[in-house]
Amino acid sequence: MLKKLLSFIIVTVMILSVIPMVGVSAKGDNPSLDTHKICLDPGHGANTGATGAMKWGGEQEDYYNLRISNQTKKVLEEHGVSVVMTRTSNSYSPSFAERAATAVNNGAGTLVSIHNNSSDSTSANGCGAFITNPNYLPNHAARSSSLGDAILTRLTKDVGVRRWEMYYVNGSQTYPDGSRADYYGILRQSKMHWLNASVIIECVFQSNYNDVHNYLLNPSKVIDMGTAIANGIMDAYGIGKEEQYFNNIDTSNTTCVNGPEMLVKLNK
Repeated sequence: MLKKLLSFIIVTVMILSVIPMVGVSAKGDNPSLDTHKICLDPGHGANTGATGAMKWGGEQEDYYNLRISNQTKKVLEEHGVSVVMTRTSNSYSPSFAERAATAVNNGAGTLVSIHNNSSDSTSANGCGAFITNPNYLPNHAARSSSLGDAILTRLTKDVGVRRWEMYYVNGSQTYPDGSRADYYGILRQSKMHWLNASVIIECVFQSNYNDVHNYLLNPSKVIDMGTAIANGIMDAYGIGKEEQYFNNIDTSNTTCVNGPEMLVKLNK
């Protein structure tokens, strides 16, 4: 996971307005997977991830990722949503391929990977998302953009976390059709396993004093973040609502960089 974002140079910014928006049913491009069945991926594991909160008496990132994910699972299941987890303890860390395979093996078409960010700049703060690029499976990218936006909207509205940005990052590898692949392994593997949507959610920054004290060290806010992510997922898929969020989304605030060493205008 690329964490130290502010040390990288701006190269290319592209607006994702070219991605066609789609009304997404429970069956996406892969009819064997249920888009409305959610695979939650607590990022990292086995004592890995960002460590910034530890200097203020907090825990390493994998601890918070799992706590937030457990709350997201609880809320989704209370609303009848089927959920599978890529890990249920901090004693192990599945590979990216294993995480995507967990979704496929359980019939889940959507993967949400939950993280907490870090930066060389201690002023960097707030929530953001990494989504898939429009290459290879463009409908996957459209769904992922809508899903990410819905979740960030909830984190901002319901919890009060500052929203920074939503990106896709191109890596050096290629997809089977020869197009540039996504840099982030969990997103790349989600496409390679033909999932219908995937997104990385960065809740707050472990490297920011206020984020750590206002959110991560506040047990009620940790619960609130997990609840907000669940509500964002349900918003995106129209669970309990008459209309799907996908039909209303504007992707003009989504930017692209050719990375991994290039990320844009972050947290000024």
